[in-house]
Amino acid sequence: MVLLAAGFAFPWYHISVEDNNFLSTTDYYFNARYITKNVELRQPKSESETDLKWSAYELPKVHSVFNTGLALAALSFIFAFASIVLIILIQFEYFKTVFGFSSWFTVRILNCLIFILIFIAVMMFISLPGSFKEDEKNFDTVTPTNQFIYCIDACDKKFNGKYSSTAVDVQYKPYLGWILTVISGVTALASAIISWVLTDSNIIDPV
Repeated sequence: MVLLAAGFAFPWYHISVEDNNFLSTTDYYFNARYITKNVELRQPKSESETDLKWSAYELPKVHSVFNTGLALAALSFIFAFASIVLIILIQFEYFKTVFGFSSWFTVRILNCLIFILIFIAVMMFISLPGSFKEDEKNFDTVTPTNQFIYCIDACDKKFNGKYSSTAVDVQYKPYLGWILTVISGVTALASAIISWVLTDSNIIDPV
């Protein structure tokens, strides 16, 4: 649960744009709620940070991926919380059955669901390049002020990498929130497997 909660707190994707004159670096940090834009100027030296609404750029497909990933991760967090509460209640022998099933069997099912939801959220996120490509196809060419152009031939082709042109160098990669969610998925898988081996007197934290 701690890893999942930490995954919500941090951005899931990072794009860094550096101009070839080395005068500025712009970092974009993406999460489901907003895009954080950090601009560092070297001459004169200054730094600014702004939280932008997703409507600032024409990225509806990309935003949908983030929303779906966050929703699945949030649902897995709810199941993890329910699993922990049920485990505690089992220890005090408050529940022996849940909807006709043994309490420990219900915990096992919840642990499996937690892993499945995290797995889907993580794998969906790998489809991000295709979503960037779809949004680029639908750019408004009449008033192009909201176009996010830095993924063209870059993060619209690969999930992680670097792209250089005559104007800018672009680096793009998954960020801490997504990485923590991946780690929580590994622990959730281990918990799901172990919960089918242990008896109801042996308790583990599902995430």
